[in-house]
Amino acid sequence: KDTRVDTDWVWEAIYDIRDTQTLRLDLEQQRMRVDQWFARDAINTLFEPGCDHVAQVGCDWLARAGKRWRPFLTVCTAEALKDAGALCEADLRRVVVAVECFHKASLIHDDIEDGDTERYGEPTLHCEHDMPIALNAGDYLLGQGYHLLVENTLSSDQKAALVHIAAQGHRTLCLGQGAELAWTRSPRVLNVPEVIDIFRRKTAPAFEVALLMGEVLSTQHRDLEPILHQYSEALGIAYQIHDDLDDLLVGGAACKRILMRPSILMALAYDQADENEKALLTAAYQGKVTIEAVLPVFKALRIETQVAHLMETYKSSAIAVLTRLDNASLKGLLRRVVSKIFFDFDIMGCCNDPQT
Repeated sequence: KDTRVDTDWVWEAIYDIRDTQTLRLDLEQQRMRVDQWFARDAINTLFEPGCDHVAQVGCDWLARAGKRWRPFLTVCTAEALKDAGALCEADLRRVVVAVECFHKASLIHDDIEDGDTERYGEPTLHCEHDMPIALNAGDYLLGQGYHLLVENTLSSDQKAALVHIAAQGHRTLCLGQGAELAWTRSPRVLNVPEVIDIFRRKTAPAFEVALLMGEVLSTQHRDLEPILHQYSEALGIAYQIHDDLDDLLVGGAACKRILMRPSILMALAYDQADENEKALLTAAYQGKVTIEAVLPVFKALRIETQVAHLMETYKSSAIAVLTRLDNASLKGLLRRVVSKIFFDFDIMGCCNDPQT
């Protein structure tokens, strides 16, 4: 029962539909396609930064390492939903790069707001250049993102839909980050629903934007917004829970981040702690004790196991939503995306998930 397998292979087999009209996407091929679009030379060709310093800084940042899940989702969704005709490669590329522009701009601003000094194993942009230049570079990428959404050969309706999706996502992300920033001015242990709500607003919209833009790019609009919204919400929450859990498992400096922002670990622990433990958890957020003093409480309450279970619950929720999809290609794709992002599935966990 403890055997681990190549989960992509398993789900390829499950979704190996022989209907010739059902599109089978090679995820690695799409991943390579996305990576090529973010090579520095490719970005220079698209942006033409010239001698403008802020443009060069922005292009450098855009080309830096990253998982690029969001542009990957946009490409795959558009390809899965397209009809027999091919998508316009130039238009697809511009929208995909716009999605990453928005994401990379948010990272610049998040790093400033959170006081982070390192990302991707390198200095954060405001540490490398200084805060005013970093802020300007983030704003430049936002502007470039919106520019790319309208400077293409798509229809006016498609352009309007893309801008609306981006603006809605931008607004929701800011509200989520704003809630977290407000918390930092007066840190306290939040309850689980409060933490989940911040995760929902801060992380989930970026996934939703990527998926909805892929739908708009497809050759036939299918009004999948309600399903993609629920899928993105569950996926985004699971993704953020995974980040919190990863901080605990990595330990060291990463572990200290648990006390720097609203944490699902702290919320679950506080819900079950006795009075002495609650006092200790509160003192940790007040800076009176270090994270090392809190770790024994996590261990005693088996918080690591509980957080992992909560993450699995949201992953399963994302998968369950897919039962409402009629498009087999997109259904299979989104199921495989969960497996690919959370590459720790084992065969029993997969088979216990709702079938899609």
